[in-house]
Amino acid sequence: MIKEVSVLTLTDYLASVEEPPAFLFRGVSRPEYELTPSVGRNWQEGYMPFSGYEQKTFQEFKRRAPPWMQIQPRNDWEWMMLAQHHGMPTRLLDWTTNALAALFFCCCDDWNSDGVVYVLTGLGEINQEVNSNPFGIDEDFYVRPRHISPRIAAQSAFFTVSRDPRKPVIEHCDRMIRIRADRKQPMLQVIARYGINHASLFPGLDGLARDIQFEMIHLKAAFSMPS
Repeated sequence: MIKEVSVLTLTDYLASVEEPPAFLFRGVSRPEYELTPSVGRNWQEGYMPFSGYEQKTFQEFKRRAPPWMQIQPRNDWEWMMLAQHHGMPTRLLDWTTNALAALFFCCCDDWNSDGVVYVLTGLGEINQEVNSNPFGIDEDFYVRPRHISPRIAAQSAFFTVSRDPRKPVIEHCDRMIRIRADRKQPMLQVIARYGINHASLFPGLDGLARDIQFEMIHLKAAFSMPS
């Protein structure tokens, strides 16, 4: 059964991820966000079976994406990783080897709700050369990506891939670390001093703009405080 730990400070958080040491982390801004890959969330059978829907959307991405691509994926795994990082629903789920990056994603949204960092253990790595078809696996794995996107590199990103993306991968987690809603913004301010912010995790103008917006929110709050 998964163990839940609540922490209030960065020191407590770092102790929680090190006892015992872990490898992969995923931060979510609300506890009700399950560890279900995006393509399988809230799936309801309709005009086509799930497998047909999943593979058709993937093939459409491969067909229509090339005009905007700066790098050519070498295989279907890399195509799927690229689709995932650009918002396409896939059977991949984002994780990171950077515990502070996971804490950022836990805290950066939904400031009126607690957030959670999940700690993943017990999964093996997929051999992408032996298992070349992401749709043909018969168990869950983690996937080590080539750095085909600046965001993958900046976020120390890894993925899990699910044999059935309609089911959450919570069974592979040994603990979840809860961050109270009122501690989210203070946590973001602390980890920003260690270089973890929108600008560092989302290289480019989008990340820079969001980072400036966050800085202005706290600058405004500081000036509005009574002296």
